[in-house]
Amino acid sequence: AEILNAALETKADLLIIGTHGRSGFQRLVLGSVTEKVLRRALCPVLAVPPRASGSPAPVAYKRILCPVDFSEPSKRAVNYALSLALEFDAQLLLANIAPFDRDIYDKAKVQLFELIPNDVWERLDFETIVQCGDIRDEILGIVNDRQVDLVVMGSHGRRYFERMVLGSVTERMLRKMPVPVLTVSPLGPAD
Repeated sequence: AEILNAALETKADLLIIGTHGRSGFQRLVLGSVTEKVLRRALCPVLAVPPRASGSPAPVAYKRILCPVDFSEPSKRAVNYALSLALEFDAQLLLANIAPFDRDIYDKAKVQLFELIPNDVWERLDFETIVQCGDIRDEILGIVNDRQVDLVVMGSHGRRYFERMVLGSVTERMLRKMPVPVLTVSPLGPAD
């Protein structure tokens, strides 16, 4: 609550928080401050896992992954990912993980391209990826195979009961991710 209050009082544009990487019983009993903050924060939250290597040198992202399910929160995350990719002159990977069906695959490819505004096509190095399988496994595979430096994801902000029963893809991915994850809340001010 104090982190969220401080963010509101200072009108923070971004919260950066380290994660402990707890899982299983420890996470269930102790909870996760990071997960609680990302559920309620009005501004984006950058979660940095203990496995993320880094140094005090300035951050320079070379490859940014943005998983997209075409929901409003994921489209909002694309805007942040585009901005960061342009700022850091980084490659942007837009990925959609879906069941394999040629019609769905082709449609997803087209929809991913449509998320890139025409005025940035020439200035942006980007690639679209459509794969099928388990969302977490496929995203983690892309992160590892493509040497991704940052993942930008939309958070759906589900209600407590839905999170307890269904979980949250963003929250579950956060626990396993070897790189920082920037979550974009649907609750915050418009872009």
